[in-house]
Amino acid sequence: MSLALPTRVAELRDKLERLQALSSKQAEASELAGLRADLAAPAQSLASLSARRRLLDQASVPVSSPDSLDRLRRKAGTVREKFKADKTANTLKKGQAWRLMVDEAAVAIVDVDKALHNAWRDYRATLFSGEAPGKIRIVLAGTKENTDALEAYRVTHEKFMQHFQSLPTEPAAIERARALAAELVRIAERFDYDVNPDVKAFLAAVQAGGAPLAMLTDDVLGWLKDGNGMNGYRIRAVDTQ
Repeated sequence: MSLALPTRVAELRDKLERLQALSSKQAEASELAGLRADLAAPAQSLASLSARRRLLDQASVPVSSPDSLDRLRRKAGTVREKFKADKTANTLKKGQAWRLMVDEAAVAIVDVDKALHNAWRDYRATLFSGEAPGKIRIVLAGTKENTDALEAYRVTHEKFMQHFQSLPTEPAAIERARALAAELVRIAERFDYDVNPDVKAFLAAVQAGGAPLAMLTDDVLGWLKDGNGMNGYRIRAVDTQ
């Protein structure tokens, strides 16, 4: 998200505040106060979302920008230029520009929030794409070592998933998610699968971050079909550069 957008909205709100304080006409001041109130909540929300976007950007988490954000940027720029030319409440109220800008802000806030949450959840799969504890249990050999490893995996997996229920608010939260993902990989290396060698290698690769297509041998495909697991896996391209 461009930092210019929340800055632009905030600057417009600040200009209204200064003009309201200097206005000698009570009616004008009252109208400006009402318009300023229109911008207060959107400006605060945009500033908060912008901070979250910067945090994800700094962590190299890709985030898409919704079209509504570009539309809001253009509308805010148009209103700002008109207000600079004639700093009166009437300028802002004339026509539909102000109402359309405020309406677009509401849409953009929802869209940006959704884009940030989607980006953060998608990032989860890049950190760790291993199986849920329940799916692993049914293919493990019934040994104490597996039982202990699975319990450690369950606890860590639960903590890992909880990190993606809401957006991170500080870099430490992202680092913690990365650390939990690495811990899950280490725990998964302790599993002893009660399956044939090809399937065992496939499951170990999935837990370690992903299995190449070359591992889909006839034995693996047969095991997936027999266990109705064909729809439980997805092909994902990897960056080879």
